[in-house]
Amino acid sequence: MYSNLYNIKFTGLRFFTVYGPGIREDLAISKFIKAIKEDTSIHVYGDGTQSRDFTYVDDICESIVRILESNKQWHNEVFDIGYGESTSVNQLIAILTSIINPSFNKIVYEEEKKYDVRTTLADPSKLQEWFNYSPKYNIKQGLEEMLKLYS
Repeated sequence: MYSNLYNIKFTGLRFFTVYGPGIREDLAISKFIKAIKEDTSIHVYGDGTQSRDFTYVDDICESIVRILESNKQWHNEVFDIGYGESTSVNQLIAILTSIINPSFNKIVYEEEKKYDVRTTLADPSKLQEWFNYSPKYNIKQGLEEMLKLYS
């Protein structure tokens, strides 16, 4: 509405759970990695079935470059920048443990936070259609790349 009233053109980029080198230490992936490496407990709020669309930072950057360098003309578009696949917290922990310490099993399930979002999932089809781009890193590949830098 605001765009139409004031003739302002915009492009919205919706990033879905970005991870990779430089990730904040207070985010779940960072906490999980630290706990697995130090063999201390991981605390999961809820039963671990809540899921996210995890997107490796290189895929975010490549998407932005494709959009900025595009010759396409559009008005008031929003692009989902995500892998397009849901990964549960339990799956995330299983992938991390398989990479870092396969014998790790110190997971403590706590009461789910009422404000937590259960599921997020991007629809990257517009990126593919408009810019011929699909994310390169699934969650396992992205975590392996990220962990190479922390070894």
